[in-house]
Amino acid sequence: GFLVNEVAGALRDVFAQLAQGAAQILRAVGFLVNEVAGALKDVFVQLAQGAAQILRAVGFLVNEVAGALKDVFVQLAQGAAAILQAVGFVVNEILDAMRTTFALLTDAAAGVLKALGYAADTVMDALKTVYAVVAQVAADALTAAGYALDAIAQALATIYNLGSDIVEGILEAAGWAADAISDVLDALEDFFCGIFGC
Repeated sequence: GFLVNEVAGALRDVFAQLAQGAAQILRAVGFLVNEVAGALKDVFVQLAQGAAQILRAVGFLVNEVAGALKDVFVQLAQGAAAILQAVGFVVNEILDAMRTTFALLTDAAAGVLKALGYAADTVMDALKTVYAVVAQVAADALTAAGYALDAIAQALATIYNLGSDIVEGILEAAGWAADAISDVLDALEDFFCGIFGC
């Protein structure tokens, strides 16, 4: 059998295929994602983000694209996550890639998503869905990632449907100071009343 770069080179030189067309053909004839990514890098001189865009466009799944970013383009979790976001993968897909491809635990994964600009409630919802974590683990992860106390409190209420008394206990267990929690929950009284009634 021919090596992927030879096939890719022939597609480029003989058949005038551009990078995405060549990637589509390579995938269709059975080359694996890292082989296609390698051809995009070596034959078509694609950088990581350009290659990821093409890999997604020709039908590779988020964990396949993340694997190619890790293995072929030597991206670390944060860099890969930023590329996955830039090429159009949604937060739960990105988080799943962090969990499976990069083996990140919840605290590190929440930190990656915070660095990409996702709000606390979005991250908490993604952790609940992708990692299937209980509210305490999610609150711990958002605390470790550096989210603000009020944002975590609101996320616990909306994502886990928890009242202020339960939220208070979770925040204490997450390491927040009792007086800070009290101040935030007082300030959020109308917020909780709006969800649960008073």
